[in-house]
Amino acid sequence: MKRKADMKSVEEKLDRALTLLSQLVAIELAKGGVSHAGIGKLLRISTGSANGLIKGYRPGSAKGA
Repeated sequence: MKRKADMKSVEEKLDRALTLLSQLVAIELAKGGVSHAGIGKLLRISTGSANGLIKGYRPGSAKGA
């Protein structure tokens, strides 16, 4: 049972790392002038999801981190 709990914990941490990396890539692409639609295509996500990743970032806030 403990092993399943450990695996779930690792899976949650990896999911969070993937989310943060996707957000970082989206922000850097937006800084470079790539459109939200273009970011969505590059990351294989919807334009709305790309917009959410970019708009969710606020320098100095805990939400963006």
